[in-house]
Amino acid sequence: MSKGNKYFTTRRLLALFSALVILSLAALITYLLWGRISSVASSPQALRDLILSYGAASYAVGLGLQILQVFVALLPGELIELALGYAFGFFGGTLICLCGIAAATIPVFLLTKKLGMRFVLIFFEREKLENLSFIKDEHRLKRLVFLLFFIPGTPKDLLTYFVGLTPLKLSEFLLLTLTARIPSIVTSTASGYFFAEGDYLTSAIIFAVTGALSIFGLWIYKRITTRIKSKKDN
Repeated sequence: MSKGNKYFTTRRLLALFSALVILSLAALITYLLWGRISSVASSPQALRDLILSYGAASYAVGLGLQILQVFVALLPGELIELALGYAFGFFGGTLICLCGIAAATIPVFLLTKKLGMRFVLIFFEREKLENLSFIKDEHRLKRLVFLLFFIPGTPKDLLTYFVGLTPLKLSEFLLLTLTARIPSIVTSTASGYFFAEGDYLTSAIIFAVTGALSIFGLWIYKRITTRIKSKKDN
C-alpha cells in the first residue's frame, strides 16, 4: 500500500473513531439527563434552569444538549437555542449553538458517507428521502443546500443526514450550513437573551417574527416536495 493510501485510510479511521466518540458522549448525556429533560421539554425557562443547575459544567451540558438535538432530534432546535441564549447570553448562546451543531454534524455526515442509505433509513422513512432527490443536482447542489439551511422551518436534521448521500464534501457542507444557520440561531438566542434581561416586548417580537418565518419556510418546503412528488406520480 502506498503512503498516500495509508494516509487516507488512517485519516478515515480517525474520523470514524472521532464520530463514535461523539456518539457515545451523546448517548451518555441522554442516559444521564433523559428523566430531567423530558420534564422541561416544553419550557425554555425550565430548560435554562436545568442547564445552569450544573454550575461550572453548565457550558458542557448546553453543548451536549445541542449536539444531542441535532443527532437524534430529541428536542426542537428553537427551544434549545432559546434556552442557551437565555442561559449564556446572546454571544455565548450563539457560539455554543454553532459549536454543538458542528460537533454533531461531523459524525452524522461521516457515518452517512461511510454507511450510505442503510444508515439514514434507521432514522427516516424512505419516502421523506425521496422527496429530497431534487437536491442531488450537482449544478445547483451548493446553492440548494445553503438555501434550505437558510430558510427557517425546513427539516434541517433530515437534511443533515440526506446531504451526506450527495457528492458534497464535509468541509463544504460545514461552511455552507453553519453560515446559513447563523440568522436563525441569532434570532432565537437574541430572543432568549432579551427575555433574561427583562425586555419581554423585544423578546416576544423577535420570537413572533421568527415563528412566522418558520411557518412560511415550512410551507415553502412542503410546496416544493409536494410538487416533486406529484411530478413523479405522473
